Amino acid sequence: MVVLLVLATVNIILTVFKGAYQEPRIAELRDEWTSKRSLNTGARHDVSSIYRQGTEDLKAYRERLTPKRGFTALMMEVFETAADNGLTVKGVTYKPKQVPDQKLVVYDVVLSLGGTYAGIKSFLSDLQCHRSMLVVESLSLNSGSAVEEAVALKVQLTAYLRTEE
Repeated sequence: MVVLLVLATVNIILTVFKGAYQEPRIAELRDEWTSKRSLNTGARHDVSSIYRQGTEDLKAYRERLTPKRGFTALMMEVFETAADNGLTVKGVTYKPKQVPDQKLVVYDVVLSLGGTYAGIKSFLSDLQCHRSMLVVESLSLNSGSAVEEAVALKVQLTAYLRTEE
């Protein structure tokens, strides 16, 4: 009998605690989280502010694009990055494609490199941080021997360049 009385008392105390403290606190934290999430995602329902943000984003995107005449310099930077990481360029092929609607030239570039695994990892990391619009589409590694550290890398890049206006 005493046990039932203790359990009933504990149940009443926990129910009052839940209703008086936990539920309002959870609602308050949920509202706070929702407002912070709205700020982080830039939730603006005003059409003019959405348009203005889109225009700013496009401008920033266009500024990141290297001009078409800078393709050679861009490739030299990639080659220097490879050399800085101890890699040797064994071959390179590229094929340009014009995207007329967006005033873009897209270069599909295939690089064949040789070096160590650590050098390749460092090269790919540096490539990720490159200021130009370079995308690693695919890569393949090949090691001739399980004993040697030499690795061959074939990486397919896409370089996005803006046409001259």
